[in-house]
Amino acid sequence: MKALNHFYTEHDALWSKDSDPEGFKWIEADDCDNSVFSFIRRSDEAELYVVCNFTPNAYADFRLGVEEAGEYVEVFNSDLEEFGGSGITNSDVMVAEDVNWNRLPKSITLHLPPLAMVVLERKIEKPVKKKKK
Repeated sequence: MKALNHFYTEHDALWSKDSDPEGFKWIEADDCDNSVFSFIRRSDEAELYVVCNFTPNAYADFRLGVEEAGEYVEVFNSDLEEFGGSGITNSDVMVAEDVNWNRLPKSITLHLPPLAMVVLERKIEKPVKKKKK
């Protein structure tokens, strides 16, 4: 819980737009075959993709719809061994493919551990500010 509380406070996408419809979007809320649900949380600075697996089954190549091209990295995983999990993680950067999935234009594949929550962050290129002379 301590790690989860720290993660929550350090990632404003989870709380900064709680009362703004732009801060939340379902990806999949009806996956009764896999018992997995997923959603996006946003702030002005970040975009987090949250995927929750409610089964004891691990999915080696779970496909997840994403909105944008780019790179996605795992920033939280409740299945880490330090939390008593099996240690299934996504250490590699996931690059969005032009595969329409979950009614979204792009998708990635990830390792989805059993009975776990994985949070991915889309790397957003921030514009470089030019120095005034």
